[in-house]
Amino acid sequence: MYIDLENYKTIENLSAMVEDLRKEAYAIAGFEKAIINFVQSAYDLTAHWENLPKNIEPHITMSTRYPFEMSFDELVYEMGIWLEATQSRIQLWKEGKLDV
Repeated sequence: MYIDLENYKTIENLSAMVEDLRKEAYAIAGFEKAIINFVQSAYDLTAHWENLPKNIEPHITMSTRYPFEMSFDELVYEMGIWLEATQSRIQLWKEGKLDV
């Protein structure tokens, strides 16, 4: 039986490339989903935070030790911008237009 090693190597290389692309796509899809969930959770937290009774909120959130450099609303807004920009770059990657 004759095996054309040159064609076999080409098929092997192509198979490896397809597997690498599959792994990249899976990783990127997971990253995008996590960002979406992260930003959505921040929006949800904002809504629930604003609904806390005003006399209780400072005691629960310890607002005297606010953990961010900006207001949480501003932070969530910036997260939304980051999400949109990231999704745009992911789309460019999907279209083969992102230099990597």
